[in-house]
Amino acid sequence: MNVGIAIRHPEHVKLYRHAATHLVERGHDVSLYVRDYRETTDLLTEYGLPHTTLAGEPTSQRDLLTGHLRYEAKLYRQARRDDVDVLTSVGGRSVSHIAPLVGARSVVFVDWEPTRVDDLVARLSDAVCTPSYLDADLRGKQIVYDGLHELAYLHPQRFRPEFETLDVDVDSSAPIFVLGVADVDDASSWLTSVAEYLATRGRVYLSDASDDAAERTLDVAGRLSPESVHTTLSQADLCVSDLSTLATEAAVLGTPAVHVHSDPPGRCRYLEREYGLLTNTDPRNGTRDVVAQAVTDDDRPRRTRARREQLLTDMGDTTDTIVRTILSEGAR
Repeated sequence: MNVGIAIRHPEHVKLYRHAATHLVERGHDVSLYVRDYRETTDLLTEYGLPHTTLAGEPTSQRDLLTGHLRYEAKLYRQARRDDVDVLTSVGGRSVSHIAPLVGARSVVFVDWEPTRVDDLVARLSDAVCTPSYLDADLRGKQIVYDGLHELAYLHPQRFRPEFETLDVDVDSSAPIFVLGVADVDDASSWLTSVAEYLATRGRVYLSDASDDAAERTLDVAGRLSPESVHTTLSQADLCVSDLSTLATEAAVLGTPAVHVHSDPPGRCRYLEREYGLLTNTDPRNGTRDVVAQAVTDDDRPRRTRARREQLLTDMGDTTDTIVRTILSEGAR
């Protein structure tokens, strides 16, 4: 079988990383079609995944649209040349209409509350895979599974800490705090006070996805390299982040997490409501107090580990879902 995977974001690389490897090991041909964005191609190279870059990183708002159109045109030509049987991506806004043009089945993964655009994508797609915590009805094309995108690469079957990649001394007695900041200006209402408080209690490290301005303006011990983030998260005492993916990653690794957001996505609300694996807090309302409570709650790490075990009992390895669905659709 020939499988084409459209990649437009580093998070998509993480989602498909192990699935691509498994498909190749089973004798299938896998092609990764990439539009570079925030070091997407660097991450693919680090993981040793061969790929074809069809478009570079957008340089302006206008290029965001025109570059996407160029990417779609090249994706169509490349997928047709490779004679793919299945095209898959996160969101599916390219593969849903290109797949039928090249005679392929389309498999789409969505882990957010569907919009009207997603409803249109679902009408064009052959399968739309959504986690069970979403309240979504995508017109019979939907495959519902118990899982999270983050469990495609952080499930215990997929993830092992790589201590040789660390630039953090995990043997030190000082606590380790991971701080994730999407935009310093947007986080001004909570960021400085939280960073200052954490610095008095231990060592604060910025995630690799954090705003560059955060490293220049905050008193932090340093920035984590992309290859060390997950291992550091697995050893950290607390993660505080307005980046929902980072907060979710910490939670599924069994690290207490505080997600700072006025409107948290469904998976963060679900992880708090059903498992207590993270705390969602509005940045306009006492974030520092919430963080301080998490830091001083000596029993929270034990509870988080126990709740993580329950999560892993309830949910499967998302990579298995990806591989199984691609093979099933490709065989139709």
